[in-house]
Amino acid sequence: QLACPLDLGCHSVKIIPLKRSEIAGTLVLPHKVVGAAQGIVRKWCSVGRENYTTEGCVMEVALVPGDYDAFIADLVKVTHGDYQFDIVGQQKVTSDEPEKKGKGGKGGKAAGGPSGKKGKK
Repeated sequence: QLACPLDLGCHSVKIIPLKRSEIAGTLVLPHKVVGAAQGIVRKWCSVGRENYTTEGCVMEVALVPGDYDAFIADLVKVTHGDYQFDIVGQQKVTSDEPEKKGKGGKGGKAAGGPSGKKGKK
């Protein structure tokens, strides 16, 4: 029988095993964004394998579920949505960023708002 430190009368110490939960997936980056995205990928993920193909770099990565949103936000900033992230056992995930089109509607100030110029009285 183990003696309790400071003689507090401890009967037994239960140990709860903890397992780190991770999201595993495959990240595909085109060659034009690989250099810029490497820092972001290594900041948020642990990289298992890297394979360079004619289309780009295919990486097997794992990350903590709580870091997923921040990782994707940083990845979108750097790659401008030019990536593909496939989570093992789920659908393919690509950037949510919609295609940017030309200016829509009227530009400038809101209708009926102050124009910033003094009018004649």
